[in-house]
Amino acid sequence: MPHRFSKALQDEIFELKRLREAENQQFSLDECVRRLRELMNSIDKSNLTYINPPSGKGVDIYLIKDNREFAFDIKTNQPNKRAGLDLNLQLLEWYAYRFCQDPLAQFEAHIAFPFNPYQNKSWWQANGSKVYPLEQHKDAWVEDEF
Repeated sequence: MPHRFSKALQDEIFELKRLREAENQQFSLDECVRRLRELMNSIDKSNLTYINPPSGKGVDIYLIKDNREFAFDIKTNQPNKRAGLDLNLQLLEWYAYRFCQDPLAQFEAHIAFPFNPYQNKSWWQANGSKVYPLEQHKDAWVEDEF
């Protein structure tokens, strides 16, 4: 991650977080990625230095296939209430970290819930409200999607 985010990037991450968490609208991860790419293309990144992210903010699995990059954070299948708010910020920061290095990177970040422990309902039926604003099949992958 960059040692210090520029004020413009800090402000944009805060605004994207606010937009995604607003309950009266759905602001997609795709739109966030587009805006972060656009911003990082306009910022001078030549003076950035990088450090390891703090504990708990790192990537569990990082893969490269066919010039596409994938980052995953594997989470418990029974998230805490409102876990989605923290996970939303984490995804936004991961995209910002990567686009600081290369705004054109073919990068995808996902939260993975590796299995569904519920026999009579989908994982999303049981936990969807806890991981809001994460999008099903997009930001959060469950079971076989992962």
